[in-house]
Amino acid sequence: MIPYLEAPQWEVAGVTIQFFGLMTICALVFGLLAIYLRASGSLISKFQALEASMWVAVISLVTSHLVAIIAYQPHELLNNPLLLLDITGSMSSLGGMVGGGLGSVVLLRRVYGWSQAQTWSFLDLLTWGFLIGHFFGRLGCAFAHDHVGIKSDAFLAVRFPEGPRLDLGLLEWFWITACIALFWALSKRPRGPGFYVLSFLIAHGSFRFMMDFLRIPVARYLGLTPAQYACLALVFAAAWITTRRYQQARVVPVG
Repeated sequence: MIPYLEAPQWEVAGVTIQFFGLMTICALVFGLLAIYLRASGSLISKFQALEASMWVAVISLVTSHLVAIIAYQPHELLNNPLLLLDITGSMSSLGGMVGGGLGSVVLLRRVYGWSQAQTWSFLDLLTWGFLIGHFFGRLGCAFAHDHVGIKSDAFLAVRFPEGPRLDLGLLEWFWITACIALFWALSKRPRGPGFYVLSFLIAHGSFRFMMDFLRIPVARYLGLTPAQYACLALVFAAAWITTRRYQQARVVPVG
């Protein structure tokens, strides 16, 4: 069983630096750095990739907050609609990921005039940025213990002061770490545009769908959380696109 660890904090020149805040900054910085470095082998220039990623980060921040409030706190929203304007409030990582991805397709393709292949290439870069950023973000969540799961005595459970239970932030950090290692191994060979984003959507969507059954009671609709419905849509859409692309690649021109 994993011991319960408190998030560290530091005093620097009279300013208290919280571990979660530090990890949030690291997520943004290293996520953008990963996109910048990976752009050298893509169909997007480094400058455009970095500039576009800034826009996507803003869009993701907004959609992450909106999804968290609308999907998980509808009653609080009815009582106080101004919650939508409190951007420092609740966040949904899945809402940010989907919002940022869709925003990049709808907005940035028009702004930069990217081809379909370039758009897929940029989405691959975003996948790398999300993976690296999520590594630091979920590490912060693991120490903040802000994604508490069900009671459990499994070997991956955390020994909370009130009793052992699963820490979903920690479990997702383990998962993201494994994904980074796997994708790094896969990157040793050339991959077509869209390979990483479609693979990640299928893998991560399936993982998140299963993991949400381990959450303590949250807003559920017909037995599933909003995130689980989103995961189902992402997995089926990514699987359908992957199948179509595979079938098209096998078509041999006649004559």
